[in-house]
Amino acid sequence: MRLRAMLEFIPSYVWFFAKLSALLFVYVWVRGTLPRIRVDQMMNFAWKFMLPMAFTCIIARCRRGIMPGAACAAGCGRCW
Repeated sequence: MRLRAMLEFIPSYVWFFAKLSALLFVYVWVRGTLPRIRVDQMMNFAWKFMLPMAFTCIIARCRRGIMPGAACAAGCGRCW
């Protein structure tokens, strides 16, 4: 209860800029600490992991379309 009473005396704009400053500090800190990902590393990750995972999810969803009451991802209801 004391914390709430203390915060009532702080104007809302001061509280907003305090939170904004804390968020920006953490953002700059994390961005400066972690290594950058090169474009070729990102493309490698996309082609070797994300694309096969997307196809796996689509095929798994279509296979579930065989169950009664379920529809395939394409909406046709005829997948496998």
